[in-house]
Amino acid sequence: MRLVDGVDMIEAFKSGGEVVVVAGYSDADAYRRIVEDEKGPFATIASEVGIEQAGEWLSSERGQTLG
Repeated sequence: MRLVDGVDMIEAFKSGGEVVVVAGYSDADAYRRIVEDEKGPFATIASEVGIEQAGEWLSSERGQTLG
């Protein structure tokens, strides 16, 4: 995902026995293109690496980077 145009950052860390992944996108259009498209980069990569066999998507939060 780090190499996908429109992905600004990916960070992962463990919290309370869970793995939390934080992704930042260049803008809302990039997010929609990458994540919401059923045939987009996220769906393609998730399928290739078998993400659904390794974990369960619990939630998404929308926000802005504070800085």
